[in-house]
Amino acid sequence: RMIKSEEEIRRIRDAVRIAEDALLETYKEAREGQSELEFAQNLKTSIIRRGAEVVFAEMGAGTRSGLSTHPSEYKMRKGDVVHVDFGLSYHGYSSDMCRNAALVKETEEHVKINNALKAAHQEVLTLMKPGLKISEIFNTAVRTVREKGVANFRRHHVGHGIGIPPHEPPRINSANDRKLEAGMTLCIETPYYVSNFGGFNIENVVVVTKDGCETISRMSQDLFILPVC
Repeated sequence: RMIKSEEEIRRIRDAVRIAEDALLETYKEAREGQSELEFAQNLKTSIIRRGAEVVFAEMGAGTRSGLSTHPSEYKMRKGDVVHVDFGLSYHGYSSDMCRNAALVKETEEHVKINNALKAAHQEVLTLMKPGLKISEIFNTAVRTVREKGVANFRRHHVGHGIGIPPHEPPRINSANDRKLEAGMTLCIETPYYVSNFGGFNIENVVVVTKDGCETISRMSQDLFILPVC
């Protein structure tokens, strides 16, 4: 199951496209005073309208975004971090994605954290190819985030396989010395949760090719600034 066929990869691509379109649509509907529950419901509705099934939808805003938790009645305010982590299934295969946003206005710290997580993804992608030890993905991601200004960044893993469910082997951690093989589909993620400040994560779906890798996820990894409707 760790090595996917072309048909399986095609279905994962379709699931990722739906996830990205649904999140962009939900971002456009975000507004000050909207509750986390309303935001999450809009996201779920957008997913279902596109013919997919919601597997999970975690969402938090403001200081609650650092909990990576279930949505609540908390109403979003200007300057809030908006953290979304959700998975869906389409024709039997999954997508799992995260992006970071701020409502109306961002701070320098928001941008610094997002850029550090983004840099880690870019660095990992330059390395990924058949024969690379999975532990090297973990080591590179953690080291890069720290070098880009988030010195206390630490993780037990930075991703996982994806296929029929959103989480499949292999686990991307420091102990996994299995080597990448063409046809593996992986979620690369760099979660960073700060108590009483906010939660951040970028999560992309990547397929290992014969001579490198391809990022299936196409949605911008920049910090999104959500307008008030």
